Amino acid sequence: MLVAYVPQGTQHSSRLESNPHTLRSTNSGLNPALLSMPRIPLKTLTFTYLCLLVGFGLFVRSDGLLLGKVALLFTLQTLLELAILRYNRKPFAIPRSGLISAGIMALVINPLSSWWVYSIAPLLVVGAKRYIRLGKVRHIANPAGFALVALSLFNNNLVSWWGVANMTLLIPILIYGLYTAYRVKGWIIVAAYTLVYATGILVLNAPLKSSVLDPTFIFFATIMLIEPVTSSFPRRIHQIFYGVLCAVIGIKLIVLYQLPILERLDPLLSALVLGGMISGFLFAPKRPTLNVQEGDAKSGN
Repeated sequence: MLVAYVPQGTQHSSRLESNPHTLRSTNSGLNPALLSMPRIPLKTLTFTYLCLLVGFGLFVRSDGLLLGKVALLFTLQTLLELAILRYNRKPFAIPRSGLISAGIMALVINPLSSWWVYSIAPLLVVGAKRYIRLGKVRHIANPAGFALVALSLFNNNLVSWWGVANMTLLIPILIYGLYTAYRVKGWIIVAAYTLVYATGILVLNAPLKSSVLDPTFIFFATIMLIEPVTSSFPRRIHQIFYGVLCAVIGIKLIVLYQLPILERLDPLLSALVLGGMISGFLFAPKRPTLNVQEGDAKSGN
């Protein structure tokens, strides 16, 4: 759900920058038709990107059983989202947010997991969006992250990151991740998180290259960490706090990984859920303010 907040003082300037009429007056040599063309909604681009990653992974693995599980995941997620639209008497819409969550889970869930995992995951995604909320404003738990953490409590080795762990994908994941950070204005969160996490890895004498310069870490930091609903805060200092908190919790979970309960949990995902919920309770505004283009900012689907 690609909705984000901006500091109050920056709203006016960002609108002027995105106004084609303003641009036309300062760039008279450019084609007015090109200036007024809307950008493709980021939800559509992200869903396409995730589908390409899933398709590549399925092609490499040549696993018919996994293909069936992934198809079940997407199908159930779509049906649930459409059923909720129907229940709320809202007009039909492609459930892009739900499909993005399904795409993320398809890339992260261990392919050896049972069918029931792929069946229950969509229910947990919907539950996180509808019930772990600050009133009617927004949800505060990353839906895909919450579903994966909850399922990990009852299933060993549930998280494998199989779809993004291939080093062949490093450059494509980095390029699209940087583009996503630009579109949702999440640079400060990614920078704060990466700096603190990398420092913690060095303190632990762990290999920095395999921990940070890795497609799994980059995918997490540029897609999941800056999911624009749960990472949206009114002030930049709040965004920095969120990024730093997620990094600190993640490093702490690595240190405590040998504890019986924590060994089931993925440190990145667990830190994302806890950090997002704590930051949401502390800083989430009572009223949403959008900082991305209207085509990207429509929440719900």
